[in-house]
Amino acid sequence: MLQGQRELKTVGRMLLTELAPLVSAQQGTIYHLNAADDETQLTLLSSYAHGKAPPAETIHLGQGIVGQCAVEKKRILLTGVR
Repeated sequence: MLQGQRELKTVGRMLLTELAPLVSAQQGTIYHLNAADDETQLTLLSSYAHGKAPPAETIHLGQGIVGQCAVEKKRILLTGVR
């Protein structure tokens, strides 16, 4: 399905469209790690099923849950979120 795709945003969108329902995810987001200028940050690549508040376009390493996951290079599981 992804064979021949060269545009990262297209690959991200296709990946989330197939993966989110497969794992019963309510929402999904893919960020790309960029080391541009003197600052490394995460840049939004694709999102799936986000409502009124769109995901942040950029996230600095260590900023929020997503940024902390990037720093630690592992997932953080949240349970009982309201």
